[in-house]
Amino acid sequence: MAHADTARPCPAPPRSRTHQTRPGRVGSPDDVVNTGVVLACDEAAYIHGAGLVVDGGWSTVLPGTTT
Repeated sequence: MAHADTARPCPAPPRSRTHQTRPGRVGSPDDVVNTGVVLACDEAAYIHGAGLVVDGGWSTVLPGTTT
């Protein structure tokens, strides 16, 4: 885990492609946090060992991006 004072922000994806993703926008930190909240709920107790890509669909739009 990186410390806040040494972490570098990820470069923002090109804004010209935001319309190609399902949300139509660049994600926010809340989008990632909300995924964690869902997984912490009792209703998600049956989810084990799954790899979730929380990128709003960018990995399917940007060339050369793999999951």
